[in-house]
Amino acid sequence: MKKNTVTVIIGLVLGFIAVSCSSDKGQPDAYGNFEITEVTVASQVNGQVMSLLIDEGQQVKKGDTLAIIDTVSLKIKTDQILKQIESVQSKLSSLEAQENVYVQQKETLVIDRDRMVNLLKGGAGTQKQLDDLNGAIKLAQRQQEAVRAQKSSVSAEVSVLKVQLADVKLAIDRSYITAPIDGVILTKLVEAGGYAMVGKGLFQMANIAELFLRCYVSEPQLPFVKIGDSVDIAVDKNEALAKFPAVITWVSDKAEFTPKTIQTKEERVNLVYAVKVKVENKKGELKAGMPGELYLRNNSND
Repeated sequence: MKKNTVTVIIGLVLGFIAVSCSSDKGQPDAYGNFEITEVTVASQVNGQVMSLLIDEGQQVKKGDTLAIIDTVSLKIKTDQILKQIESVQSKLSSLEAQENVYVQQKETLVIDRDRMVNLLKGGAGTQKQLDDLNGAIKLAQRQQEAVRAQKSSVSAEVSVLKVQLADVKLAIDRSYITAPIDGVILTKLVEAGGYAMVGKGLFQMANIAELFLRCYVSEPQLPFVKIGDSVDIAVDKNEALAKFPAVITWVSDKAEFTPKTIQTKEERVNLVYAVKVKVENKKGELKAGMPGELYLRNNSND
């Protein structure tokens, strides 16, 4: 009788083990929810929003113009700087002409001085005439140097104006707000006619063609979770599971308690590690906030 009882108990234990093993087969290694990386596009200039060329939910391409900030004052400033540059360059041309006159005068005086030196050697001419020519040469030299100093100052003024012009043109370019990525407009933070300020968000967008599943794995699973590993992601679809290939992009190096919102009370005391998995969403089947399942391909339990 005891022998039969022992046999029955052993059979039940083996059966339980078999059922447990079979139930683990094909089970998810972790659960989580899908996230998107939101981008807040802010204004880089101050001014009234003249046009907002987007609607929430609209698909846009990188480089598309999505908003235009008022550029009238900037264009007026551009014209003013251009006129200033023109005026200063005209002054520079005048100084160059003046310098050429002094250069020519100096060359003529040098020739006359050399002749006077020869005349003095021959007994013609006077020392005073030679001294006067040397004095005139020195004066022409000083006048030439003075003009060169003015030219240097005017050239520096032109350079400053050109820098100002470049800044204004950059501001004009920045007044045309473009999409930094391919994606979808999530939320408009301002409307046409509103006032944009530097650093103030105009709209939020995200690349929904690429989502991330944030989930948590236990410490025993950690050796099988490495950045760059290929994994599978599954979601519910028509009372079945739809699977997608994915790649682990981030693994937390710090343990934390299991989030209360997704686990039972008994499991909250367990320490887990957060993991982010990137999955392509070209057909748009996956949505932010949707629950998903993680299947590791190199889990030793498979």
